[in-house]
Amino acid sequence: SFFVLSYSRDLRRYKAKGWGWALAAGILLPMLAAFILIKPVIAIVAVIYMTAFLFVCTGIFMYTKKLHIFVADKFKPVFQ
Repeated sequence: SFFVLSYSRDLRRYKAKGWGWALAAGILLPMLAAFILIKPVIAIVAVIYMTAFLFVCTGIFMYTKKLHIFVADKFKPVFQ
């Protein structure tokens, strides 16, 4: 988190846009880490839900990819 705070200072010094987001992350990360140490059950539940969401997104991506390949193969003679 100290790295993120110093990174936000560097971004501010170079007048880069979005340096406040890095500052906010540098402040929030230690708070979230302390919260995880205090309530590890919430962290476990969060990891489970994030993994489930990732599986759903992967399934949707794979379905749309297969649909795209199916449509491309079906209309391939039309486009040649």
